[in-house]
Amino acid sequence: MTRTSAGLLLACTLALASISAVSAQTASCVIATPQQPLKIGEQYTITFTGCQGRGNIQQRFGDVMNQSASETPACVDVDFSLGYCTYTPQKAGSFSFSTIDGSGVETFTGRFPINDPKQVLPKTGPKPKAHPSKPKKVTKKPAKKPAKKPTKKPAKKPVKKPVKKTAKPGKPGASHTPKAHPAQVMKAQKRALYDLATVLVR
Repeated sequence: MTRTSAGLLLACTLALASISAVSAQTASCVIATPQQPLKIGEQYTITFTGCQGRGNIQQRFGDVMNQSASETPACVDVDFSLGYCTYTPQKAGSFSFSTIDGSGVETFTGRFPINDPKQVLPKTGPKPKAHPSKPKKVTKKPAKKPAKKPTKKPAKKPVKKPVKKTAKPGKPGASHTPKAHPAQVMKAQKRALYDLATVLVR
């Protein structure tokens, strides 16, 4: 083996050792990603392992490759030896957690959603199958007979009463002598003869 080959082998070995050390250092602090959506106002426990010293746990949002940190950290001045901290979401959206522990390496969680309970729509399940409804019995009502129109009775003609003829009054000053019956005339004549005879006898 030449000196050049030995030198290259030593350099590769040192590089691999350095990469392994960085990888071990990077993976030493791990924050657990929430497995279910979080809700605004409901307390959540953030858990982490392998983190050293103390530090803040940031709440990040925005583009995956360029995430921004919220103004208020999720947990402030955390003692990483405890392994957890409590956090209450205040805003809905898609977020992740990150921290820089004593090793100086920043670690991130996966993305998770935070929902607003007031805006979450109820789950719609499959619609229940409609049971065939029994046909309703239709009872036919007897048709109404058309009402008979009242027949108009012929109006009675007014009966003309016989008009009694009254004698026309005569002219003023003229004497009216009713015609006497023949029997009455004879009786009157006999009476006159009788009266005359009586007078003569005296």
